[in-house]
Parts: sequence; structure tokens; C-alpha cells
Amino acid sequence: MEINNFSKIKKTASIFRKIIQVLFWIFIVAGAILMLIEIGVAMVPEKYFVLSDFYKGNLTFGISGLFEYDFATRLGQDLIFKPALLVLLPTLVLNLVFYIINFKQVQAILKTIIVDRPFAEENARSLFVMSVTFIVGSFVLNLASNLVFIKILSMLGVGGINFDFTPNFSMLFTGILLIILSGVFRYGNYLQDEYDSTI
Repeated sequence: MEINNFSKIKKTASIFRKIIQVLFWIFIVAGAILMLIEIGVAMVPEKYFVLSDFYKGNLTFGISGLFEYDFATRLGQDLIFKPALLVLLPTLVLNLVFYIINFKQVQAILKTIIVDRPFAEENARSLFVMSVTFIVGSFVLNLASNLVFIKILSMLGVGGINFDFTPNFSMLFTGILLIILSGVFRYGNYLQDEYDSTI
């Protein structure tokens, strides 16, 4: 019965590893394409990124009655969206890099499960790398997203809005948990080595 359970776990790990491998390469290709687009956007003159009179009429934006903003006077003018693209594209690449790094580590962990080495020392390293990406990402990715939002509002002519930066606490907490889990796997590897040396 126990052997059958291990066999199912290994089979599931193998399936997930193949799926993650596909996603890994898709994200790499997508990242490369986005970087080429970024270079192209940077080289093309700004005049090709203008929408003239892109909106006619009134548009009002508000949040629960706290404030209200009327876009009508701004939206009848030309809209230059190149600066927003130059911030948005690197932010998308940063997000892809985050996933690529973590996909690579998960692949390595699943591989050790398939070959019956779940407490291999490299798993502790992989979990630690993942923890670092989550902790750094909780600050960097959140900051990048805020910059995109600010740039879009600036493009629309919205001014005088202050942003209080805070990290993504879900990612930060996940990173801390991964550090703890990395220590558990490191200790598990130590116990496995001790057990193997007594046989």
C-alpha cells in the first residue's frame, strides 16, 4: 500500500514537472519578446505613440464618495502613451523573471522527488533561492506596479495623488515561510546522512 502511494506521488511529481517545464520555456520566450518590444518602443519616435482626441464626452472617476475626478477637460487632448509603455514593459519582464526563477527551483525539487531524494541538500538551496525571490519581489514588484499606475495617471493628466508604498505582505510572509522550510529540509538532509552512515 505504501509503495503504491510513493508511486503515485512520483507520478504526480513527474506530471507537474513537465507542466512547469513547458511554462518555464513559455515565460522565457515571452520575456525575450517583451524585451525586444521594449527596445523597439524606445527607438521609435514618440509621435507614433499618440492618440488624438481619443475620447469624446465626459468621464468621471471616484471612490466611495471620497474624491471625484473629471477627465473631460483632459480626454479631448492628444494622449502620448509611450512613457507608460516604457515603464509597463520592464515591469512585465520583472514579473516573468520572478516566475522563471521559481519555476526552475520547483523543477529541481520535483526531480529529487522522482528519484527518491526528497531531502537532498539542493532542495534546501532551491527553497532558499525561492524565499529570496519572494522577499525581494514583495518590495520590487509592488514598487514597479505602483510606478506603472502613477505613470498611467500622469499620462491621463491626473495629478496631486499621493501613494504610500507598502510591500506585498502575502509574498513577504511566503518568503519567510520558505526560509523556515529551507531550514527544515537542511535538517532533514542531515538526518538522512546520519541514517545512511549507520547502515
